[in-house]
Amino acid sequence: MHIPTEILLAIIEGLANDRPTLLRLILVSRRFNVLALPPLYEKISFLMYSIYFTKQLASAESLCRDIETNPGVRFTTALVFEYKCFSPQEDTISRAHLLISRILPHLPNLRSLIVDFIPTDAVDPAILRLLPSTARLTDLYLACGRYRASFLQHIILLPTLEDISIPEFYLNDAETQVVDKLSSKELPNLRSLALSVEDSLLFDDLTSLVSLVITSDRIQSRFVELEFAMRHLSGAFASIRFLALQFVGMDTMASLLSCFLNLEYISIWNAPSSSSQANDLSVVFSRTTNIKLKYIRFGFSKYDIPPFAQTLFDSMKHLVIVDWSSTKGAWRLCRGSKTAIPITEPDTQRDRWEHMHQAVEDCVRRDAETRRA
Repeated sequence: MHIPTEILLAIIEGLANDRPTLLRLILVSRRFNVLALPPLYEKISFLMYSIYFTKQLASAESLCRDIETNPGVRFTTALVFEYKCFSPQEDTISRAHLLISRILPHLPNLRSLIVDFIPTDAVDPAILRLLPSTARLTDLYLACGRYRASFLQHIILLPTLEDISIPEFYLNDAETQVVDKLSSKELPNLRSLALSVEDSLLFDDLTSLVSLVITSDRIQSRFVELEFAMRHLSGAFASIRFLALQFVGMDTMASLLSCFLNLEYISIWNAPSSSSQANDLSVVFSRTTNIKLKYIRFGFSKYDIPPFAQTLFDSMKHLVIVDWSSTKGAWRLCRGSKTAIPITEPDTQRDRWEHMHQAVEDCVRRDAETRRA
């Protein structure tokens, strides 16, 4: 019996995360090979943690041996290469760097690239020059550490970028003064950016930016003061609608909220853990009544958030949703409701402003339907 291709594709789609089965399928017949090859190679991941290091390194080297003739890599749209060995040896670090440089030139349709080396040498952003001209990279996470100046030189080659994440530059780069900056002129499609307050000085006039993640407010360079960096942020990133704050102090948080008048969605790692912290946060948000925050997400807290959330609803007329996490999972409280509801969004989606926007729209729609009923 000849099974329709549509049915086979549906079956194979359901096996997208089952690599052993996909590997067996490509050996069944030419027809199965053609159908199973794209999902098998769509995302290539090498997660070189200490306990899996030998196996993952051997897997990467196996891919490299015949990568020039491998028909599957043309379907690869995402590459993840993480080296996180806390007792690294110099030869293994060099081998890992070499593997990246051998893989990248053979990924003509790459869209997403994550390269992370912890706690060892940073990755030279010059590897971006190895990408084929057909690659249209949209998402980039690059642990380029001490290469602040050359980062700018190489990132300008990727005008298709929409999402950039830069782990904080190392202390030995603290003497580098930033002169040139990237703007929407060089990165016209950039929508999301994750970096420290100090590293925001690498960019200016990002009118296309919607989402900003501040990973730290620590200042390392002798050329920069926190107040100067904050003033730069308020001018260069004025268009943002979503702000996430990770390792950021209360004073910095208050200043940032007063800078961005177009904010609608915010995520804060530091949820209140006591009544005094809740009061401090309430004061910070009470000063932002001139902005149109619709959605606030807090990180993990053992503190009783619902009463605190009600205080925020009372002081912020545009606020629709407050989310937080606890030992019992993730929770959501909507304006006008006395009861929090559990939420099950994947962690990879929880700090995406698009999902926050949809949650607000759904909440407003349900409220309108309830009023009509």
